[in-house]
Amino acid sequence: MDIGLAYEKTKDYDWSCQHYEKALEMCQTYAPNNSKQISTIFKHLSHISLDRNNFDHAINLRMKSLSVNEKTYHLTEKENEAQCYYDIDQKFLSIDPDKVLEFIQKSLEIRQQILPEHHVNIAFCHHDIGVAYEKKDMFDAALEHYEKAIEIYEKHLFDKEEYQFNVKKAYSRCCSNIAKIYCHQRKYDNAFTYRMKTSSIDEKYCDLSEKEKEAQCYFDIAKELYGTDPNKELEFTVKSLQIRQEILPRDHITIGFCYHEIGAVYEKKVILDIALEHYKKAIEIYEKHLFDKEEYQFNVKKCNDICHTNVCIIYCRQRKYDDAFVYRMKALCVDDKKCHLTEKEKEAHCYFDIGNELCCTDPDKALEFTLKSLDIRQQVLPRDHIIIGFCHHNVGASYEKKCIFDTAVEHYKKAIEIYKKHLLDEEEYEFNVLQLYGQCHNGLAICYASIEKGKNVNAIDYTLKALQIFQQYSPENKIDVARCYWNYGYISWMKGQYDEAIEQLYKSLDIVLYQNTIDVGRSYHLLGVCYYEKFAYQQALSFFERALKNYEQFLRNLNDENAGLLLYYTSLCLFKLNNYNQALEYAIKSNQVRDEIFPSIHVQRAASHSILPLIYAKLQQKEKSNQHRIEALEISKQLISKNEKVTNIGSIFENIGELYKNRNNLRQARKYYKKALQYTKQEKVDDHPDIERIQKIIGSLSTN
Repeated sequence: MDIGLAYEKTKDYDWSCQHYEKALEMCQTYAPNNSKQISTIFKHLSHISLDRNNFDHAINLRMKSLSVNEKTYHLTEKENEAQCYYDIDQKFLSIDPDKVLEFIQKSLEIRQQILPEHHVNIAFCHHDIGVAYEKKDMFDAALEHYEKAIEIYEKHLFDKEEYQFNVKKAYSRCCSNIAKIYCHQRKYDNAFTYRMKTSSIDEKYCDLSEKEKEAQCYFDIAKELYGTDPNKELEFTVKSLQIRQEILPRDHITIGFCYHEIGAVYEKKVILDIALEHYKKAIEIYEKHLFDKEEYQFNVKKCNDICHTNVCIIYCRQRKYDDAFVYRMKALCVDDKKCHLTEKEKEAHCYFDIGNELCCTDPDKALEFTLKSLDIRQQVLPRDHIIIGFCHHNVGASYEKKCIFDTAVEHYKKAIEIYKKHLLDEEEYEFNVLQLYGQCHNGLAICYASIEKGKNVNAIDYTLKALQIFQQYSPENKIDVARCYWNYGYISWMKGQYDEAIEQLYKSLDIVLYQNTIDVGRSYHLLGVCYYEKFAYQQALSFFERALKNYEQFLRNLNDENAGLLLYYTSLCLFKLNNYNQALEYAIKSNQVRDEIFPSIHVQRAASHSILPLIYAKLQQKEKSNQHRIEALEISKQLISKNEKVTNIGSIFENIGELYKNRNNLRQARKYYKKALQYTKQEKVDDHPDIERIQKIIGSLSTN
């Protein structure tokens, strides 16, 4: 049995089935009365058949499991069949709403035929159908089924009988889900009504006064709006805070939660000084409750740590690194896992955390702080200590971000050598070592794809190695598997193999689509770029719009490199579709984001300036067109003068070449297209379609 389970976890289903079937044979021969064990084996065999998409066999095995289970053996065959379909639905609930609907509707249909109309099992079916429709963004259908479930649940809230699920908790979840949908639909009064229903039955809140419940409802609605509507989120949190300040002591923990939430909203709105003010008020209250034994809505120590971390992040964004360091040190001093560290170790940890925060936005500063951390740790720790591996990993990531790929490779490999020695450690570290081990291989893949044209084979090899690591050691971690497929797609895109890239990106998207993470946006983003390169501009625009919707949810005010790149590509796409006004809107946004996060001399700032002359020329604004053309060329000139490899600088000259081509100044157009060809050849494989495309343009200009 245990061996079968071990093989099942690694998805080695052939061996797993062999051991389960052997265990089943032994149970049936030597322990035929051990119904619990026999039922469990049938259940595991059923799960394997589901993973293999053999649904008929899965249903047959699940029926056998139910027929010997001490809780279900007394049910009729029809009831067991309905339960079987219901249990299979549970397997797909979080990953495949279409499969959920297929099985749960079969279960509901049977139960409606054989059970009283208000039987609690019928409510469970309506509840899951509501969840599936909600995941499919079919909110009206979801509401219909949630409300049917609630109507039945209300008749069973005080039953003493034990059901498959706790009815009060199911009722509370249903009300919360309805409130969530009404928030999404901006029907806030309805959301409030259902939040109040939740608070009336929830054991944590049912003893509160009406005013306290009202404040809690406003607070919960605000939490629901986090990341989607900061203005409404602020409005409801302030309402909650005002009520709580009227009826509670000034240092009550829930007032701290409100200050915390308000700080988060202002941070999202990039009103950083007010965010700091509210975070600090929250910290002041949290520090009085750090050692309370009472259980609150949120873990106070974690909230305190988050507040300190957010203050640290804001100070990093404001380049007030001394203040950032102070708040990170404060957080470490009350952290149960890190308060025992020596002062030197805490100092190293602070530098590491600040570097980690800056890694994506300011790789130069990230490198400075991470190297400080590495230097201290190498002085006080053994050379192969795991956290020295963490430092090498982040140093590698910073160099990768700076496009200094040879040095990045060096540090990634040092991290891998250290990680290898700790893969089987039982100690729990700050990060998952196996996960980082795989991620380092992914990092090497990206570096080798960028380092020089002949290294693409190495890039694919490291991607496949990372994929093998994740599939073998943590198959349940779907996100990292998806990122491997994304990397494969990215490398294929760099090689100009757009169809292969699209195939791999769809594999990634299939895994992450229902996970609600930024990885969904990244997949949409790169799919859009691939379709753009294939001249399928309308299809590309559709993916860019979906990517932007995702980024708006996960990136702070879109002040992020990926967001800037997405806005840039969207403007290019709209320009190709002759939608110049919208193209201008997105190009300006891209320019603003990149001005915010990059130094004045940076290739991405030059790129944003290089699309604006094209758009302004089409809008007959010659002065602005010339202004941005000059800016793009000046930045490019300074970048080239440094004698460093500058990735994607060819695209800037291509945009300027197109500008002159549109003006019918063919001599200048040829000049810049030739520059574009020169730099494109330097960084891309010889058979890359971009090279052929630019050569054809130059050829047509020469003919003209």
